[in-house]
Amino acid sequence: MSTADVSHGHRIVAAVWSLVSLSGLFVTLKILARARRRMRWWWDDYLMFISWVRLVASRPRPIHFLEVLMRAASVDSCVL
Repeated sequence: MSTADVSHGHRIVAAVWSLVSLSGLFVTLKILARARRRMRWWWDDYLMFISWVRLVASRPRPIHFLEVLMRAASVDSCVL
């Protein structure tokens, strides 16, 4: 089996969700720090929180993204 036949999709999915989890940890820590200091949220806090919630709700699909990239690369190589 050649290296081109091996799928690394599971590793990519694990990496993406690890980074999403890590970003969630930082968002949570920032919210807790603001609550502990009794500080009000500013527009950037709302934007950060809403963006993270939307990221999780979108269920990132890196496999689909890679398929699109591979198709584009194969089309480019055919043109050359």
